[in-house]
Amino acid sequence: MNNPLSFFARTPLVWLFLTLVLFGQNLAVGSPTQTISRSNLGGSNIVELVSVDNSLGGIALDTTAGKIYWTDVGPLAGGGYGPQYLDGRILRANLDGSDQEVLVTGLRDPRSIAVDPGGGKIYWTGWAPAKLKRANLDGTEVEVLVESPNSADGLALDTGEGLIYWSEFLHRLWRTTLDGTDSELLIYESNHFYKSISLDLGAGKMYWVQPVAPPTIRRANLDGSDIETILSDGLERPSALAIDSGGQKMYFADRSTQMVWRADLNGLNRDLLLSGFVTALALDLQSNHLYFIETVVPPTTVVPATSSRGLILLVSILAILASAVLLRRSRVHSRRVRR
Repeated sequence: MNNPLSFFARTPLVWLFLTLVLFGQNLAVGSPTQTISRSNLGGSNIVELVSVDNSLGGIALDTTAGKIYWTDVGPLAGGGYGPQYLDGRILRANLDGSDQEVLVTGLRDPRSIAVDPGGGKIYWTGWAPAKLKRANLDGTEVEVLVESPNSADGLALDTGEGLIYWSEFLHRLWRTTLDGTDSELLIYESNHFYKSISLDLGAGKMYWVQPVAPPTIRRANLDGSDIETILSDGLERPSALAIDSGGQKMYFADRSTQMVWRADLNGLNRDLLLSGFVTALALDLQSNHLYFIETVVPPTTVVPATSSRGLILLVSILAILASAVLLRRSRVHSRRVRR
């Protein structure tokens, strides 16, 4: 006859084994970083230029002066959206990532950025309460051009006409003069989103991504008329867009599918360029380079948990004692059964 206590006598040993395995090791996930990288327009020859622990917002290029500008929202962990979080910054570096400079500090959630090299200015947007701001290329003389109670996100410049195209994240897309003195509401759509504005000035079109509800890439005339959806198939959460009007191509990223694509301006002939959690794009058509901001999460690894040694020892001792007691009872039960 099988001894019913024999299984339970062995059970603490099983728990001891599991304890040593589970408590003796921890699943470790390295801290995510955000990078600015560069590839060829076809997505090959990727080079990492900048790597930080902070959350990056937008990126813009001054190819004449050989500079990258970007917005730094603040720490990836521990940041927030209240007025007390004023750790956002504007930075720049050479196109190879060297000679980084902090230009502006004390900002709340700076997002998209655009450069006007001829006018000697940088422009950027921020989240609620929204502000459209500008400064000199070296970060001096910061000016508030427009304030809004809603979040501002997308941003593009038409320096030839002296205009800024920018969006409140929900409902509205605006056109404002470069000095902020005059604003015109171009598009108002309830529960629609406007992100990553890009202009095709030759064709008189502006493009943007709508991340959700539904996820699409859309375009309209520069005066806001004739809105059309040009791409929706396969999109889950589009996050960035850049237009090559001369090449009749658009480059776009989807943060959910973690892919970056190139397609014709009508959305056809799509080519996959690279994979990654990409949130911003910029084109250097003179050097045939694509710049992008990407979140990089290190792979999960199993490492010894040295801090758990005391707990391992205590559980192991208890398991051994319990096993001994049940084993003794098991033997007594066996003798009684044989009699």
